[in-house]
Amino acid sequence: MNSRLVLLFTLLFSLEASTSGRQTEVPLATVVAASSLVVLARPASPPFRTVTVDITPKGKASGAEPPPFEYRVQRWVVEELLTPSGEVKPGDTIEVSPADWQYRLTIHRKLHLEGVNKIGLYEVYRPSSSPQDEPRRILFLEAEGRAWRFTYAGALEAPSRRAEVQKLLSKP
Repeated sequence: MNSRLVLLFTLLFSLEASTSGRQTEVPLATVVAASSLVVLARPASPPFRTVTVDITPKGKASGAEPPPFEYRVQRWVVEELLTPSGEVKPGDTIEVSPADWQYRLTIHRKLHLEGVNKIGLYEVYRPSSSPQDEPRRILFLEAEGRAWRFTYAGALEAPSRRAEVQKLLSKP
């Protein structure tokens, strides 16, 4: 698959929450401040995997099972660390979950198990550029147990903004 196409799909998946609720945009400085790990990375092959969560209550008779909840975990190859990390090094392939997958799981459960249709409220970051020219991205991450997730939906940026990111990282 063409690397530009892979990155376009990746950006779309990272912003998937933005189509199903109300959104508040956050600035780059907020994204940087919330990140425990910032890396320069390129899409791995394959670029994502789908996770399926069965929401059927235990002991429920079969026949009218609610639809499972699905989300995509993005896969990236770390090229460079912009923040120190004892857990990740260049060359590692990391898997990154959406920032809000647990929140979206709760909304999915409420809809399909309780019949409550909630409108999600999401904080999103809008990257400054599209992935057309450069498949590499700066990723803004936080730990989720021993795994990683984006700090906000859309929390990735073009390498051309590296100097601005590093300046923000150096602020106390």
